[in-house]
Amino acid sequence: MTAAVAKTVISPRQGFAMCEGKKFLLASKNALINSRTGERVINGIFEDATETSPGYFPMVLLHIDKDWKRGGEAKWYEPNGEYDYFMREQVGFLTPHMGYTGGRCHDE
Repeated sequence: MTAAVAKTVISPRQGFAMCEGKKFLLASKNALINSRTGERVINGIFEDATETSPGYFPMVLLHIDKDWKRGGEAKWYEPNGEYDYFMREQVGFLTPHMGYTGGRCHDE
């Protein structure tokens, strides 16, 4: 899948993040905050991602600073399940399954 096509199916209005020279389209409106450590994380999809199965892209969890802004550099990232671009849902194994607005998705 090309970056142009990915941007049409993964809501690009959420913005993007950079990490290790790679661009990630954000799947979330808001970052999740670990109340114990204060660390913030947000789900993203590599801009040139290849579908793992029809309608699904591999998703990563981007670890970001407290003062991070969209388009900024993330500290690091790790695999975190899949993004269902038909339903616009994040099916993560490190984060709760979430829909586009942050609520629980139908897979949970």
